[in-house]
Amino acid sequence: MDADAVQMDLERMATNLRMEEALLSVLDLLDSIPVVVFKGPILTRLIYGDLRKRASADNDLWVGEPHVFTALERLLAHGYRPTPGLDAERALRRVGQVALFHQDAQRPSVDLHAQPYSGRFFSVDYARVAQHVRAVDLHGRQVRTFDEPLAFTHLVAHFLQHHFELEQLGDIACAWERWSVLPGFTQAVVALSPVTCTMPALVFTLHLLASKGAKVEQAHVLEGGLTMWERVRVRHVLRRFGSQSSKVKAPARSVERKFLALFLVAPRRLVTEIKRAALLEDDELASRYGPGPRVKLVWRHLRTKLSE
Repeated sequence: MDADAVQMDLERMATNLRMEEALLSVLDLLDSIPVVVFKGPILTRLIYGDLRKRASADNDLWVGEPHVFTALERLLAHGYRPTPGLDAERALRRVGQVALFHQDAQRPSVDLHAQPYSGRFFSVDYARVAQHVRAVDLHGRQVRTFDEPLAFTHLVAHFLQHHFELEQLGDIACAWERWSVLPGFTQAVVALSPVTCTMPALVFTLHLLASKGAKVEQAHVLEGGLTMWERVRVRHVLRRFGSQSSKVKAPARSVERKFLALFLVAPRRLVTEIKRAALLEDDELASRYGPGPRVKLVWRHLRTKLSE
């Protein structure tokens, strides 16, 4: 390994250790509130067993209602703030999550989630999902996080929610290769898919990985869970990404990627979600473009999105 690669590994580890230190501090603030930690360094440990493999930029916390608003109050009282102009409580109610940044810029941000799966893409039975939460040891503290089957379905959901960010495929491929050999893993993923509504996303993502040469043995087990209409959608979206490894790339325009993601997992919401994405609420517009008349900000937003 060359010196640059070693340096990068050390930087990723240092970043993740700093993230974990900040996480433990936040968990102290939220003591007595039921918190589930997911993504971030804790997911890196779960996938790779090595903090040098993947760096994280924030800590993601799932706190179900009504506790999430108590958690928000505590974080706001201790120096965390949403993006200027954004109403944090409205954001939680509107999209199920809000990013919070500490007034000390050196401290990592926190993504507070009332719903770890985007409600705009997925309809989730969180009572069933909660059965897949377990405790792990983190520097001597018991921290609740997703088990491997739930972590995998969420990795795939996150890939779709972010409109096919291909950089995430490496984590998904490694997770499948490492976890699919665990006893009962594939069966648990299949059982989770109806309560997380991720089956088309799972099949699509595993086919995409196979087209890139990744090892996805046992992936065929998931195929039987698709309806005929879901199979049609999966095939259509796969064609937009090409079938050969050299051709695997997301469509260039973000508008098309979002359209394809919604078509794959939530076709009935296409019109509603495209309309919502175009006509943001006042605090969303202010957080992105600053203060100004709504008509002017909406027009600016539409021009920005159509040009992406």
